Amino acid sequence: MGHEAFSILSPVVQFGFAGMAVIQFACIIWMIKRFLSIVESTNLVISRNTEAINTNVSLQREIIALQRKECDLLLQRPCIIDWGPSGPPPQQKKG
Repeated sequence: MGHEAFSILSPVVQFGFAGMAVIQFACIIWMIKRFLSIVESTNLVISRNTEAINTNVSLQREIIALQRKECDLLLQRPCIIDWGPSGPPPQQKKG
């Protein structure tokens, strides 16, 4: 069994390097395609979340406007508590 030394210029070594380069290139292309599909799905999730947040903000604005309107209506109503001649009860000190 003789050991033959392969030089870098040997056709077998050159085809091996070329084959490995093709395999690595194919893997890189596959990984880029996977990455782009993940980015696309992530962008879809981000856009849907943004829509949901904008809907929530508009609903919150409507609720705040209704609460302010109700507050104004309650403040316009007369006080119905009759404290009598002595006035309101004294405030209790806490603590």
